[in-house]
Amino acid sequence: MTRRRSANPDEGGTACATWQQSHDTSAVWAAAAASSTDPAYVMPGAIPWLLLRVVGTEDGPTGGTTLSATTFIQRVNTRGGVAPAASDCRRAADVGSKALVPYRADYVFYR
Repeated sequence: MTRRRSANPDEGGTACATWQQSHDTSAVWAAAAASSTDPAYVMPGAIPWLLLRVVGTEDGPTGGTTLSATTFIQRVNTRGGVAPAASDCRRAADVGSKALVPYRADYVFYR
């Protein structure tokens, strides 16, 4: 399975988080519906847990439908991914620079 950001054909090309199944190439686009930073679940220094609502689907070109029935996706068990503090970008030379921040998470797909 591949996760990326791409244009959602069901919303006029709006860029959304996208998942595509590797074997049948079915795809879903999703937008955040809710998030949680509850310390009972989310580790310190980890990005929030998310509930994403599916806002677009597409069957694969050969009829693949593995992801087409998905209605919600949940991001849980996050580790890492928090952006650097604003104080880390104080110099004029920092304007326009990018920081890649790795993270790990489990994604659960619901029908």
